[in-house]
Amino acid sequence: MSVLTSPRGKVEVVHCRRTESQDVYCIKNLMRKFTQKLFGRLNITYLLEKANLAVTLCNDKDEIMAQATFLDYPNWNIARQDNWVSVFRELDSEIPCVPLNTLFMHLFVAVDEYSTGCCKEIIRSVFKAVPELHFIFLVVPSYMSLGSTLITVFEQVGNIPCLTYKEDFAVYICYRHNHYPQLHIRRARVEDHDDLMPIFLRYDTLLKETYGEYFLAELIEAQDEENHTVVCEVEGMAVGFMSVCSRVNLPLLHSCFDLGPFHGLCVPHPEDVLEPPKEASARSAAGSRTWLEDSPATPLQKRGHFCLLLSPAASTQSIKCAALLLRFRRHTVPPCLVAKAAGPWQALPLCPLQFSGINQVNSSPSLQMLNVKHDIDEEQQYCACYTSRNTSFFSELSSVPLTYIIVSSRAIAPVGAGRKPRERREQRRQWAASGPRCPMDGSVTQAEQHPQAGRGGAACTPGPGSCVYLGRDEGAEELVKISPGYAKLRSNSLSFLKIAEDQQEAVIQEFMEHIQGKGEEEAASEEALSEVHSENVSDLQDADKLSLVSSTLEQEHPSSSSSSSACPSLLLSQEEPSHFRPTYMGASAAFCIQLFCIDEKYEARSLDFMGFVFSLFPDKNFCIISVPHLTPEFVLIQNFVKVVPFDNCTLDHDLYVFHRAGLLRSIEIRLATFMDAPGVENLVSTLMLNKCILSDFAQFNEAFRDPDGTPLQVFVAEIAEQIVGIAAIRDEMDIEYIRSHYNIEDFIYFSHHQREEHGHLCHFALNPIFRHYTKFFLKEIFRLGHKSCLYYPVYPQSRDGKFQHPHAHSLTSALHYLVPVRPRRQIVYPLEKLGINAPSKAVSKDPLSYALSHTNRKLTLEPKITVNARIVVVGASNVGISFLETLVFCAHLKFDNLTLISTHGLPGKKLLGSEQRKFLASDHSFNDKDFALMSLSSWVNVVVGRMTAIDRAAKQVVVSEDEIVPYDHLILCTGQQYQVPCPTGADIREHPTNREVPDVSKRRYTGKLPRNLFTLNDEDDCFKALTWIRSDSIPTEGNIIVYGSTIDAYTTVETLLHLGIRGTRIFLVHPPTDSVITCINNYSIESAVEDALREAGVTTYKDALLAQWNEGQDPDPIHSASFTTSTKPFQLPCSMFFSLFEKRVDYETFKALNDACLVYDGRLVIDTNFHTNDVAIRAAGSLTKFSNRYYSNEWTHSNFSSKEIGFQLAAAMLSLFDPTLEPVTEPPADLDRLIPMYKGAKIQGGILPGSYHYLHVSKPVIPTPLEVQMSQADFGTEIVTGRAESGTYFRLHVNKYKIVETITCLSKEPFPASNYIRLLGQHEQTLNNLCARYKDKLITDLYSYFTESWCLALFHDRFIDLRKELRQILASKEEEELPSIEQLVHQIEDEEINLNETPRKYLKKVFQESIYKTLVDRSILGYLRYNHYHLPMYAWPGII
Repeated sequence: MSVLTSPRGKVEVVHCRRTESQDVYCIKNLMRKFTQKLFGRLNITYLLEKANLAVTLCNDKDEIMAQATFLDYPNWNIARQDNWVSVFRELDSEIPCVPLNTLFMHLFVAVDEYSTGCCKEIIRSVFKAVPELHFIFLVVPSYMSLGSTLITVFEQVGNIPCLTYKEDFAVYICYRHNHYPQLHIRRARVEDHDDLMPIFLRYDTLLKETYGEYFLAELIEAQDEENHTVVCEVEGMAVGFMSVCSRVNLPLLHSCFDLGPFHGLCVPHPEDVLEPPKEASARSAAGSRTWLEDSPATPLQKRGHFCLLLSPAASTQSIKCAALLLRFRRHTVPPCLVAKAAGPWQALPLCPLQFSGINQVNSSPSLQMLNVKHDIDEEQQYCACYTSRNTSFFSELSSVPLTYIIVSSRAIAPVGAGRKPRERREQRRQWAASGPRCPMDGSVTQAEQHPQAGRGGAACTPGPGSCVYLGRDEGAEELVKISPGYAKLRSNSLSFLKIAEDQQEAVIQEFMEHIQGKGEEEAASEEALSEVHSENVSDLQDADKLSLVSSTLEQEHPSSSSSSSACPSLLLSQEEPSHFRPTYMGASAAFCIQLFCIDEKYEARSLDFMGFVFSLFPDKNFCIISVPHLTPEFVLIQNFVKVVPFDNCTLDHDLYVFHRAGLLRSIEIRLATFMDAPGVENLVSTLMLNKCILSDFAQFNEAFRDPDGTPLQVFVAEIAEQIVGIAAIRDEMDIEYIRSHYNIEDFIYFSHHQREEHGHLCHFALNPIFRHYTKFFLKEIFRLGHKSCLYYPVYPQSRDGKFQHPHAHSLTSALHYLVPVRPRRQIVYPLEKLGINAPSKAVSKDPLSYALSHTNRKLTLEPKITVNARIVVVGASNVGISFLETLVFCAHLKFDNLTLISTHGLPGKKLLGSEQRKFLASDHSFNDKDFALMSLSSWVNVVVGRMTAIDRAAKQVVVSEDEIVPYDHLILCTGQQYQVPCPTGADIREHPTNREVPDVSKRRYTGKLPRNLFTLNDEDDCFKALTWIRSDSIPTEGNIIVYGSTIDAYTTVETLLHLGIRGTRIFLVHPPTDSVITCINNYSIESAVEDALREAGVTTYKDALLAQWNEGQDPDPIHSASFTTSTKPFQLPCSMFFSLFEKRVDYETFKALNDACLVYDGRLVIDTNFHTNDVAIRAAGSLTKFSNRYYSNEWTHSNFSSKEIGFQLAAAMLSLFDPTLEPVTEPPADLDRLIPMYKGAKIQGGILPGSYHYLHVSKPVIPTPLEVQMSQADFGTEIVTGRAESGTYFRLHVNKYKIVETITCLSKEPFPASNYIRLLGQHEQTLNNLCARYKDKLITDLYSYFTESWCLALFHDRFIDLRKELRQILASKEEEELPSIEQLVHQIEDEEINLNETPRKYLKKVFQESIYKTLVDRSILGYLRYNHYHLPMYAWPGII
C-alpha cells in the first residue's frame, strides 16, 4: 500500500496488482490523444496477451488509477524483437543492457490528477517484482515530448531510425538505482543491533525469549573465521541481517537428502565412492592388455583412444613415467597413446592403432610416440585431467617442467597465445568447423583459478565442460575446455592431489601462481558481463568457480529418491533408483545460513546478500539453508534449488542449495549452432532421451525443420561460454485438437494468437544450479522463436513398486514452471447422423490421451506460490483423487509435498485394457482416460502400502508396519471396502434356519484366508481375479459363487458370462438385508435383469447366509460353501468365491484410527469442515459420518458425489495456503449446526446381466423406494420411453419445478452416458419443451430425441457458463428507469404489481420490449460463434 497526493491535496491509498482482462474497459477510458501519439494506436486486449508484465494501480475502492504494460522487445518497429541488443548497444555502449535486465514500456495511462505519483509507484513496483531488471526503455517518436509525467522517471539516451520508414524515434531510459536500488551489503557491527531488533520482533519474539534481549549483539560479537554476520543497509540504517556459518552437519544431510547432483556438498576426492561396486569384469581376450585388474571397474574403464601431451622438455624416461602416472589407484585408465611435442603444445591427428606393449615407434627429433595396444570404440569419448598423490610416480618427472596432463579422445587444436578474446573465439569457431574436435569444441573462456589443495589434501577439479590451463610455457597461456563425456558427471570428481614431497609442491605452487597472474590479466581484457551496478558480485570472480558447475548437473545423477518438491528429474539411463548412497571423502564445500531477516520493504533484494557472503568463504561453492515445511517460501530461497529428500527422511525441514555460479548474470540464450555439439553432448550425455535430443539438435542444424516439414528450433543457454541448457521446440501442428480438448482459454485469448505462434516444447534441460533462470530461458524462447504459447504433453506411464515417484515421463526440468491445463469434457457426437455438420476430424479424433502443461508470455514474469506443507492423502478413492486433482490444477500454486498412500498405488493402470466389462460398477467420477489426462504421477509422491498406525504426536503415518511417512496435514479418504465374510459356523446337517443362527454380520473374519476367495474393491483386485480365471480351468469346469446384493454383484456376474463361463456354473447368492431398498430401486429394470439371469442359466438364491466353507474343514482352497435360508439350507460346489456383500471400514484402518484416539462412532466422526478431533487430520468420503451434534445421521458423504466431496475438501484447505483468498471465518459455535448440502449428481452405472448398459443419475437424496417417491403429491412428472425387457428403457423424472431430477437408462446398445449426465438439473423448456412434446406424443424414443443436433449445445462443457451469463443479464439493471427482470419477478411474488394477465405473459412482454432480449440474443450468438469448432451444426447470422 502506498499513499498518493494530488497537486490539489487529495489523497488516495493505492496498491499494485497484475492487470486482468476485465481491466481493458477502464484502460480504454484512460486513453488520451496524447497517449496514442506517444505509443501508437493499440489493441489493448492484444497488447495484454503479448505482454511479459502488465501492472495495474488501484485505489482502496478497487478503481483503476493507472496501468502500464511492458514487453521484452521495443515498440515502433525500430528493431527486430530477436535482435534489438546490438541496436541499443550501438546507441550507448556504456549501458550494458541485455534481455535479462531490460524491459520496454509499451503503454502507460493514468488518472490525470495522480499521473506523476502513479508513474513512480508503478516503476518502483516493476523493479521490485523483477529483481534482475535494471533498465526500462521507452521509445517514442522523436518529435514528441514525454509530457510532465513520464519525464520524471525517464531520461533520453539518443535516437534510433525506424526499420520500415524514414522517421527517427527517441529512446529514453529509466534506471533501477533511481527507484529501487540494489542493497549495500557489509559486515555487521554491534551498533546495528538497535536497527535490526525491531525487524526481528515484528516477525517473532521467540529468539529474544530464548536467548535474551541482546542475543543479536552477542551473535555479532561472536564472529570468527567460521561464523560471519552481515547486514544490508539503506541510507546508513541496517534493514536486513544474515548470519552464516561454515560448520555444516554433512553426515546428517547425506543421510536425509539426495545430494548426489551437488557432489554431496563436498570437494571432489579420489576416494569418493560414487557408484555401487560392480562385479569384476571378465578377463580380456588373449593378446589384449588389462590394466589394474585388481582395481574395481570405473566409468573410465571403457574403450577409446587417448592422447597424452607433455612438455617439450620431457624425456623418454619421463614419458614412460607419465604413462605409469595414469595407473594410479582407484582410477583405471585405458591404455593410451602418448606423444611428446618438440615445440609449443601441438595437436596430433590420431587414428586407430594397435601395437603390442609399449614401443618407441617414431624417432623423429620433434615427436616421440609411445603406443599401447587397445581396442578402439569411436563412439566413446572421454576427457579428464590427472595427477597422483603417489609421489613415486613423480620421482622421475620432478626435473622437467611438467605442469599438466590432458587425456582426450580427440586431437587438441593448437591455440594461439596472446590473442584478444574476440580473436581467440573466432579462431575456435574456425577450428570447430574444420573437422574433428574435442567434445567441448576446445573453446576458450576467462582464465580460471585452481586453488591449492585444501583440507583433506584435495583441490577442486574442473568437471566436464569446465576450463583448465594447458601448458606452462611462456606465450602459451591458454584455456581449453575439458569435456566430459564419461558416464555420469558426478564420477568426474577426479582432482589434483596434493604432492607430499617439496619438489612437487613447488611445481604445483608455481603453476597456480602462474594461473592467477594470467587470469587477472585476461580478466581485464574480456568483454563486460551483464551484471550491473553491483559492488558485491563479480561475474569474473564467479566464473572461476564455474569449473564445478558441471559436477552438479542434476540429470547426471540418478536420484535414489524423488519428490514433487523438486522439478521432475531428467530421465536417466537407469530404470529404477537404487538404494546405494555415495560416500564422499572430500572436505566440505558448503556453508549455511543460520539466521536471516529483512525488512519486508526490501525483501525483493534479498539475493544481494549472496555475493558478499560467498566472498567471506572463498573456498566454498555452495550455500545451504533449511526451513520448516510450513514456512512460506520467501524471496531469497526462490533462487535456491530445493534438494530432493530420501524416502526415509523424517526431518521437519526442507533443504535448499545455491551454487556460487548461480550469481552469474552473463547468461545468453540463442539459437544452437554446429559448434555447440560438444557442449550439448556433454549436457545430455547420460540422459535416457539423449539420442532423441541430439537427433533433433542435428536435424535443426541441418534443415531447421523436421523430416515431415514441421519448423524446428533448438536454443541453448550459455554462461561463461559453457552450454548449461538446451531446449527444442516445434510448431504446434495440432492446435485445433488442443483448443478443443483442453482449457487453454483459461490462460489465453485464443483469437489473439496466430497459428505459428503456438509452439510444442519437445526438450528442456538446464543445469540445476541455474534453475532460477528457467523462466528467463522460456521468455527468451518466446522472443527469439517468435512464439507466444508453449505446450508440453505428459503421456501416461504406469510405475509399479513400493514407492512410485513423480516423473514427467518425458524430458523436461521446467515442468513446475508450466501450468497444468485441465482437460475439457467432450461431447459424444452422433457423427453418422450429423453428416457434413459434424466437427472436423482435428476436433473429433481421439488419439492417445496425455496431460497438458502450458506457458505463455504473460506467465514468464508471474511467480507461483510454493506450498511446502506435507499433505498426505491416505486412500486412492475417488474422493482422494478429486482432492489431489483440485490442488494440482491450481495454476498459481505449486504444491511440492503431496503424497498419496494407497494399497495399489495410483489407479488408472489400464490393467483390464479396453474391456468394457470390468467386474465393478462405476460412479463415473474418473476413468482410465481421466487419469491419463491428469498425470498425477508427475506431481504426487505415491507410497504403495496400507496405513497401519497414526502417530499424532510425531505427525507420522506408519505404512505396512515398517515405513514412516511424516505429515503436516493428513487427509483420510480410505472409504469402505468389501470384506471377507465371516461364516456363521452353522452345521447344515442340523437343518438350521436364519433365525436360529447367530448374527455375525458385524464380526470380522480372522481365520485362514482362502486363496480362491476374492473381494473386488479396485482394478488391481479385478485383475487378480481375471488372471486366476484365465490361468485355471474355471471356464470349462469350475463353479463360481457370487455372494452379495449390490450392483457390483450383478456386474460381476455379467463379466463372468462375458468371459465364457456358462451360466449353469454361476451361483448368485443374495444375503439377507435390513433395507427395503434394492441396489437398482426400479422394478422394471430388476425384472429384466432377473429374466436375463434365468435365460443365461444363472441360479439365484435369496436371503441366504454363509454358514461354512468345506463343511468346517480347512477353507484353503474353498471346494464347497454351505448356506442357511429362512426355510432350508443348501450347499454349493465352489472353485471361486466372490464376496460382494457389504462394504465396511477396513479393520486395519479402524485399528489405526482407534489407536490414534480419533473419535469413531461406526465411522470416523467429522464436522462440517471435514475436521476430525485432531486439527491436523481431516477426513472425507464414506469413511466418515457427521458429528451427532448436527442431528443428521441419515446424511453422510455417501449420499453425495465423491468427486464433489473431494473438490469441497480441497476448497476448504486452500484458504490455508492461498494468500489470494480471503480467510474463512469460522461460524459461532451455536450457529454451527447445519450440515453442507452438495448438488453434484450421484451416479452409478455398469453392464448388467443380459448385456444391459445401465445408468442412473439423480440429485443427492436419502434413499427411498421408488414406489414411495412416486406416491408423493409433489412428485412431478415421469417421462418413460421404451421397455426394459427390450433394452430401450429411458426414464426421466421432472420435478414440480420442471427441473430434471432423475435419469435412468437401460439399453442393449452402448449410449453416450457423459451426454445424458448433463441433462440433470436442466429445465424441461431448455430441452425443447420436453414435457409438452411428450404429452402430445411427439417423443417416442428419448435415445433418438437426444441425438438430434439441436440438443448438442446442452452437452457442451461451457453451456453452464452460458446459463450463468444469461442469468446475470436478467439480474442486472440495464436501464436506469426500469427494474431488472429478476426484480420484477420478486415484485410479482410479493404482489407489489397488480397484473391483468398471467405473470408469464407479462414477463415475456417486458422481455421482448426491453433491451434484455437483444443482450440475450447477442450472448447466445457469441457463445455459438466462439465455440463453433465444437458446434458447427448451429447457424448464426453471417454464415449463410
